Amino acid sequence: MLKSDNQSKMPNTANLELNIETKKRLARLMLISRHGDLREQRLIRQGKGWFHVSAMGHETSAIFGMLMQEGDYGFPFYRDRAFVLSRGISNYDLALAYYAKKESSSAGRQMPSHFSNRKLNIYSTASTIAAQHLPAAGVAWGMQMDKKQNVVYVSIGEAGTRQGDFYESIAFAKEKNLPMIFVVQDNRFGISTNTEEMAALAIKALPNDDWVEIDGTDIHQVFEAANIAINNARSGKGPQFIWSHVERLSSHSSADDHRNYRVEEELAAIVKRDPLSRIKEEFILDGIFNEESWEEFDKEIETITKEDYQRAETAKNPTPGDETKQVFAPFQVGKMPTLPVGEKCRMADAINKTFREALSNDKDVIFFGEDIADPLGGVFKLTKGLSTEFPDRVINSPLAESTIIGVAVGLAAYGKRPVFEIQFIDFITPGLNQLISSMSNLRWRSYGDWTCPAVIYAPCGGYLPGGAIWHSQTNEGLFSHVPGLSVIMPSTPEDAAGMISSAIACEDPVLVLLPKHMFWEPREIPQNMAPIPLGKAAIRQEGNDVTVVTWGNCMEVVGKAVEKLKTDASIELIDLRSMVPWDKETITYSVMKTGRLVIVQEDGESCSVGQMIISTLSEDPAVWKAMVAPPQLVSKPDVCVGYNPVYEYSSLPDQDRVVAAISKVIAMSTQRVGDIPAVKQVASEGVGPSHTSLTVEECGKKTAKTTIVLPHLGEGLLEARVISIFKKEGEQVHPDDALCEVETDKAVFPVESSIEGILESWKIKEDQVITVGQEIAVLAHTGGTQPVQTEQSQSSSQRPVEQEAPVISEAPASKQAALSPEILRQLQGVLPASLTLTADWSKMRAVWGKDRGRSAEGTYTYTTLVAWCVTKALEKYPQFRCLLQNGQISQPQKDFDVGFAVALENDVLETAVLPHANTYSWLEFVKTYRTELKKIKDGVSVSKARTVINITSMGQYKIRFGKAIVVPPAISTIFIGQPFYDLQTNDAGEIKPVEVVNLDFTFDHRWANGAGAGRFLKEIKDNIENVDTLLNA
Repeated sequence: MLKSDNQSKMPNTANLELNIETKKRLARLMLISRHGDLREQRLIRQGKGWFHVSAMGHETSAIFGMLMQEGDYGFPFYRDRAFVLSRGISNYDLALAYYAKKESSSAGRQMPSHFSNRKLNIYSTASTIAAQHLPAAGVAWGMQMDKKQNVVYVSIGEAGTRQGDFYESIAFAKEKNLPMIFVVQDNRFGISTNTEEMAALAIKALPNDDWVEIDGTDIHQVFEAANIAINNARSGKGPQFIWSHVERLSSHSSADDHRNYRVEEELAAIVKRDPLSRIKEEFILDGIFNEESWEEFDKEIETITKEDYQRAETAKNPTPGDETKQVFAPFQVGKMPTLPVGEKCRMADAINKTFREALSNDKDVIFFGEDIADPLGGVFKLTKGLSTEFPDRVINSPLAESTIIGVAVGLAAYGKRPVFEIQFIDFITPGLNQLISSMSNLRWRSYGDWTCPAVIYAPCGGYLPGGAIWHSQTNEGLFSHVPGLSVIMPSTPEDAAGMISSAIACEDPVLVLLPKHMFWEPREIPQNMAPIPLGKAAIRQEGNDVTVVTWGNCMEVVGKAVEKLKTDASIELIDLRSMVPWDKETITYSVMKTGRLVIVQEDGESCSVGQMIISTLSEDPAVWKAMVAPPQLVSKPDVCVGYNPVYEYSSLPDQDRVVAAISKVIAMSTQRVGDIPAVKQVASEGVGPSHTSLTVEECGKKTAKTTIVLPHLGEGLLEARVISIFKKEGEQVHPDDALCEVETDKAVFPVESSIEGILESWKIKEDQVITVGQEIAVLAHTGGTQPVQTEQSQSSSQRPVEQEAPVISEAPASKQAALSPEILRQLQGVLPASLTLTADWSKMRAVWGKDRGRSAEGTYTYTTLVAWCVTKALEKYPQFRCLLQNGQISQPQKDFDVGFAVALENDVLETAVLPHANTYSWLEFVKTYRTELKKIKDGVSVSKARTVINITSMGQYKIRFGKAIVVPPAISTIFIGQPFYDLQTNDAGEIKPVEVVNLDFTFDHRWANGAGAGRFLKEIKDNIENVDTLLNA
């Protein structure tokens, strides 16, 4: 009997051959991966969990992990489930991650399939595609520096090969000849987009000679290619590249339904390339298994997989407040560099000296940046002479900011201390993906398992004419919004030395902004220098009447402004110097003393550090009460710095503006009228996931019952239409049985039971539109699996009770919008185009007049006849049977819905839907039309998720022409005007009045061209003009 692997451990892979034992181990890993996927898919259908992304079809990635050794690193992407299992992550770990439990690799912070394990060197996966590639290159470079014989595996899907970081990582790996194995797992789809003509190899954006193409469903091809690549990389032959053709055997994720964009024949064909089916066939052919023993093997793995998930479900959840943990480690204080005390020193020289001491004191410190090596030594000479003294650790980078930051992440995660330069802070924008997605949140997203002790320094700011837009900003407000990133800006030589030293000592990333205007000003170094911690402001001048806070270049501006002040007021001048963390205590104490606050900043005004300080202090009742004047912010407006010096000096804070602000607060005194009444707080009920949605209630002393509700549908979906009910009342239900099938705007999926019992009653019916949390059915327990009680499945009676809310006068109700917010949202992006044809109405009039619209199934209207004509036209034109879902067009629907507009009371417009309109006979069509019309008039909501066209008419208002809007998911709308008489020439040349009607056809031009729309509209016209024949066909 197989046992569950609950502990992550590194496998022994020395001298691995593809023999029977290796194949069995591989098959086991692949089956564990597959059953993990299947279990998570079932749990989603049972309302247990929020999201799942599948690796089905990608399981041969396990071979790479099996061939790797201890000390190797893996940088997987989200379909690498089998790979991480092969490296030692247990199925139980993946189950914990699926449920987002506290003891999972991210402590519940990451989505499932975002793998991570520091002990096993499995790097923390990010959702942003290709974000792992440059950090992978950084780790490989670190190993190369340490002369280790290890390799780095990094993988991606083929759609991600269009990402810039993917190319930059390949370029860097080739430049440095790094021991890396690049694997592209090509399943031909980026969610719904077919990539066969856009993937990097297909368009020859990559040199084909570099890449070994293999059938990724064939274990022999994968094993041979992986073995050669890993051995080559390990023996110093540089990066290796493998392009593996696989199949995605399921939808992209639980929020997707690939049946919307892949035809049935294609889905049937890809199953034949299932790697598990192929390995099973090989085993049976070789006599390793027969059908019965394989089924036993498969069933045992399915059982232990299910047990892992059952146990993980009961594990502890994160608790409120945990989200603030592991943002930063405790801040470290570095050793104060040696500066010439009592003598004058420039900031640039102090920085150079600090860098030299850091390199001398720690062999893991690495410098990397554009032009930092000698003879230039950096454009501001900050690294002058260092590459001569430390040639292996002060290195010129390519002109690629994303490479600079991404490689820093990898080196830091590996164990080095990167101190990397961005030449001007304005140039950092190409690297923001790495800064935000990889660097800043690495500690938080791995709950401290991975860390990134990296320093990125960059000259910044203006007050040096000629810099223009990309050499003159500071942007500290932008970076201060990034969780996990410290931001500092020294303004003196000693502060630059001390704060950079502390930044290098920190265990988390620090961005050091260096005000370049102050680089070359000699300043006397004070006698009493001490180490400078991050987050501590400096009081440059003490005072009692006004607190002025500034930093960076503005320290000089404010200093000169204070000298110009013609006042006896005492000014307290504070150099903030650290934005994140910031010294709230020092500033609060000062403002409590002075009662007045002026902040001067070089950055833009909106959402800035200055605004944050003012807002934070104003929220403190004690500070607010102490204020005798409103705070003032002197700032650059929300504009860039222009090239002409007029622009620069006009936009940046100057002495006059600072003097005016200080004078203003000195002249003011706010009179306090009295205490402000406290606002009554309302405790809001926690909004948790609609998790299992199983509420257990005692029914007498005999039978426990469970109410099944519609589970969380993902991505903000709130309703679904019931398509089919599978179980009858009184029928036995087993765990994982499908109870019913529902359809959302994005997918069709079954709702399953997680317990065993008897279906006592249904609370829904087919075609009903139901909402998340609505009761579906009641099950009576008969033993076996009982509902699991977790922290997420508390009954409402266990939740906090909402306190009484204050009474608020209700404003008069405003008129309801003509279009619902949902329709307005759906209209975004539609590119409407219109065509008009005139149709002869005489046969429509004759058919209806023959029996006055009566049939065996009830009366019908002209609109019913038009709907029939449109439906028959749709059968011939599949391009107009598509659906628009989330900006993507679906495959043509075999059975499609047709919508028709219905005007209700109070100017309300609704849409009735004829489900599967093409499947009815004429009499069935009439009956269904009447039924659906009655639903809308009775206020019954219906799903419009499969409506391919909408029909609207305003003939009752005598309107002949109209251009209707297109409301997705439909890609077209047809407007039928009021019939009218027009003079037309018949075949005999006679001019006679003929009853006609205008057909105005509007379509989304993004998905249909004019010629096709014209042919389709002509088909509708012909059907209307020959409706008698159409009905008898």
